[in-house]
Amino acid sequence: MEIKVQTTPNPNSKKFIISQIINNGEKVTFASPEEARGIQLPLAIFTCIGVKKIAMFGNTVTITKAHSADWDIVEDEVIEAISLKINEHNPGFEVATDTPKEVYDSPEMERLAVIVDKDIRPIMQADGGDIQLLKYDTISKILFVSFEGNCGSCASATDGTLAGIKNILEMKFDEDIKVYKT
Repeated sequence: MEIKVQTTPNPNSKKFIISQIINNGEKVTFASPEEARGIQLPLAIFTCIGVKKIAMFGNTVTITKAHSADWDIVEDEVIEAISLKINEHNPGFEVATDTPKEVYDSPEMERLAVIVDKDIRPIMQADGGDIQLLKYDTISKILFVSFEGNCGSCASATDGTLAGIKNILEMKFDEDIKVYKT
């Protein structure tokens, strides 16, 4: 098994790309060991010094560390935890959730959700982040969003990512749309 480490735009997050699939389902983010209950790989990673959040998608684990934690220590411990638990890990794991699938109250929000799911969400999830559509005002053409995971704490998400989202939505939804992060 091979593990490659890549930086992300967020200096407190790194991607650990593993030579095998670790998650067969949709991206999942764990903000605490309690959220990862019963899933041994993220539980082992949470024992590493400085780990605050874990996102798992395909063959990638994205770690967000505490600002004060040293990447040299965190990186070594995360690689060791992954190496020790990967053979026991079931990539078909299921996360206990009480959250129902998002239902939108307008056809515009449904259309926006389809565009975001196809063209924006996969890019953000690749860096351990995500986006939530909060509200769309049809009169002012303003879409309110929030960023989750690594994108929620990344300085570049406020400007660069938001501009990219706006550009995609201008092309695929409405050239006059405005996008604001809450």
